[in-house]
Amino acid sequence: MKEEDSKAIPPTGKPIISNRLPKAFTQPKHLIIKKSQDHKDLSKANEYKKVTELLSPLKKNSPGASALRKVIQKLECFPQISEKNVSAINIEMLIQSSIKLEEMITLSILKSSCNSGIVRKSLHAPTFKLYATKEIPVNTFSNRNRLLETLKSWQKVQSSKRYMVEVSTSFWNSPEGCVTIVSEYMAGDSLAKLCDSVGSLPERILRSISRRVLTALAHFHKKAGVYGPITMSHILFDKEGTAKLAISMSTKPKEEETDYHSDFYNDVYSLGCTILGAALGSMEWLSDISFLHKSIGSIINIPHNDLPFCCLFHAALAIEGMPYLHRLSLPLQDFLCKITNFSIKTTAEELLNHDWMGVEDVVGPDVNLKELISMSVVGSKDITVNVEKQFNMVMESLQVVLTGCEVKGFSTMAVKDLATEIGVKFEVLQNRLGEIIKKN
Repeated sequence: MKEEDSKAIPPTGKPIISNRLPKAFTQPKHLIIKKSQDHKDLSKANEYKKVTELLSPLKKNSPGASALRKVIQKLECFPQISEKNVSAINIEMLIQSSIKLEEMITLSILKSSCNSGIVRKSLHAPTFKLYATKEIPVNTFSNRNRLLETLKSWQKVQSSKRYMVEVSTSFWNSPEGCVTIVSEYMAGDSLAKLCDSVGSLPERILRSISRRVLTALAHFHKKAGVYGPITMSHILFDKEGTAKLAISMSTKPKEEETDYHSDFYNDVYSLGCTILGAALGSMEWLSDISFLHKSIGSIINIPHNDLPFCCLFHAALAIEGMPYLHRLSLPLQDFLCKITNFSIKTTAEELLNHDWMGVEDVVGPDVNLKELISMSVVGSKDITVNVEKQFNMVMESLQVVLTGCEVKGFSTMAVKDLATEIGVKFEVLQNRLGEIIKKN
């Protein structure tokens, strides 16, 4: 072997990127730890390396102690990042929690699509919390940047008090060619699932959903900007039946989505179409209305004389055989007319002050969201799953992940939630976890 071949290649200080992957899959610059420009100086970097090696545990009388003191003195002159730069860097970075992808245990696959990716129900072993992890395929550099900007804007303003589904962290190129988003787990699934299970929603439920989603939308409009089309899949429920607005994870430009024009009023109009579909029990009832497939931005340019109706609600009301709409209360009919109006632009803040939001006597059955969601979620669970087998697999995975980790214990609420999700008794799960903790 030649002497040149045996020489080690000096470190360049740059991250090693697989030549098999395009730049769209690499970790964003915002997630890479930023160092001072002076760190690139090889002589100073070598000094820093010496310090790292010498900072291992040493005996008091170690001969390397004097060398250690010399290097520590040099370390005082080593370039440091100023406080101003640190704050600027943190603003640019995505919010990253202490969650590691290898600590996540997959409990089930909630959704799977070659276009939108895979959504998993995952358990974070060290904290015993449930999360939803979504793998989004990213195939172009522009899609990568668009997704990165969406994550940054959402995490900057996300708030559970504002009824927004919180994103905890993200992993880029994990797995290869995908971005994995770790977000709050919503046990009640989506509005699409609820309507598919129970059909038309009572007026009391529609008001609860509308109030919370409009609150989230108004907050996002004020702090971040345009959200994008709001479908039934974007409205999720937690185990208590609280509706929340999820992050829009589409990598397509908003203009490519059903002729969508980026505008606050388009967001409000698309939400109105979704609420109208929930009142009917399905969006399929509106599929024959030509205006449904157009954005408010394109409809508003049509001359008023050429518009046969003032809004999508009255266009649906005029269709023969359209169910349920005639029984809605007058305040709700007026609300649906305003939120789906073709010519009058309305904001989320204005709709939150609508009379329907404050009506005490609501038409329809006295039922709450938690009751409907329990019917929807329990009725949709696969009863053919071997609960005992799944339970043993989860326990084995926990044992592997937690080996060598210091586990102080799990909260009672977290154990109860997992027991409910798996389908076992709380006492059985608690006893097995106690055994795992003792082994560690």
